[in-house]
Amino acid sequence: GHASKGIEKFLLYFFAFAVWLVNALGLSLNGGGFFGDLRGKSNNVLVGTLLMLLELAIQIFYIWWNVHCFYSGVSVKNEEDYVTESELSPTIRTDGVRNVNENDAPGIAGKEII
Repeated sequence: GHASKGIEKFLLYFFAFAVWLVNALGLSLNGGGFFGDLRGKSNNVLVGTLLMLLELAIQIFYIWWNVHCFYSGVSVKNEEDYVTESELSPTIRTDGVRNVNENDAPGIAGKEII
């Protein structure tokens, strides 16, 4: 298939991890605008603890989901359900007639002289 391999695959995973890390830090640090700010503004120990537990649960789910996506393959149930690159471009014939489908020009499906 068209899946990334080698260094390209490594770089894609690295950037996905980097995005996760920036998001995780943004959620948790003071000034990040979410849990860090909420925890800093909370004067109640119970509320602070609950926020910390919620934050921890979200961060664990977040990293689990990323790792799950990295290591789970994509299963193709029916190859006929996927659009190929050749289906996206109009068919040009050698006799100067281009087949036009409904997606190219709604209402003009059929043949067009070019």
